[in-house]
Amino acid sequence: MLEVTVRGLTLSKLTLGTVQLGIPYGIANKSGKPDDTTSSAILETALAGGINCFDTANVYGSSEQVLGRFFEHRERPLIVTKMHIKADASSTPLEVERSMVQNLELSLSNLQLSKLPVMMVHNPQILAVHGQTITQVAKRLIKDGLMDRMGVSFSVHTQAEFDDMWLTVKDDVYEAVQIPINILDTRLLAYGGLKSLDESGKIVFARSIFLQGLLFMEEQDLPAHLRDAAEPLRTMRAIAAQEGLSVAQLAVSFIRDLPQIHSIVFGAETPEQVRDNLELFHGPAISETGRAAIIAKLANLPEHIVNPVRWAAAAN
Repeated sequence: MLEVTVRGLTLSKLTLGTVQLGIPYGIANKSGKPDDTTSSAILETALAGGINCFDTANVYGSSEQVLGRFFEHRERPLIVTKMHIKADASSTPLEVERSMVQNLELSLSNLQLSKLPVMMVHNPQILAVHGQTITQVAKRLIKDGLMDRMGVSFSVHTQAEFDDMWLTVKDDVYEAVQIPINILDTRLLAYGGLKSLDESGKIVFARSIFLQGLLFMEEQDLPAHLRDAAEPLRTMRAIAAQEGLSVAQLAVSFIRDLPQIHSIVFGAETPEQVRDNLELFHGPAISETGRAAIIAKLANLPEHIVNPVRWAAAAN
């Protein structure tokens, strides 16, 4: 497994996302949450493949606890977790701080750690209201030795959303970011958001590269609210065929070879899926023609297709 060092942090270029170890997750998930034996096998397989970075959150069911138990008597890997700050426009700075500290203490307990390697804000919209307070508290928590690095897990897609977040996230205390990006959603690349992250020296994790499994769904299996995805999925498969690649390889290679991306976050429900993703990571590159076709033919897709946040609302 290739590694990269950014801001003095060495991490594997693949990160195992562990939401699946805590809750049933993903539009294409048919097996539910793995049991403890399978979860341990998944983590063992990741370690054997050279993966030293694991992504979680204290709202992912029992995911943090699973990691805490597994690594209790092992060398600790790089764990990236997230806090959901419970606050609204009427919340006081003290209430925001209290929520942040409670989140941090919960994750430390679940993961059986004395210090968190990386903690990210999981609900970044809160930064628009309480960005100054969150920034100040993050700096204090780092100074107090309770975490090494602060970050933000982006949910933004549009340029306006990115620009709003960037007003706060450009502060140097936010060393790491996690972004949604895939072959059906390249907007961060198109309007320069990815360039801004790169130029500011952020550690960039790419997630949702398979769009929660949507890329692999057959047209007849698409739920009613995602019927509009049929045509772009056909276009994507045609590009993959022209490249002589599977859809999975096309998706991984496209993101892997973006120079601004430091690590790809992927999930797995079985050890076999971990091995499959390791193999894909080491697979062939996309031609320049194929890369250009992805950017040109799959650009500007509707928000209700590329943004999973919209899926739940549309399904109801």
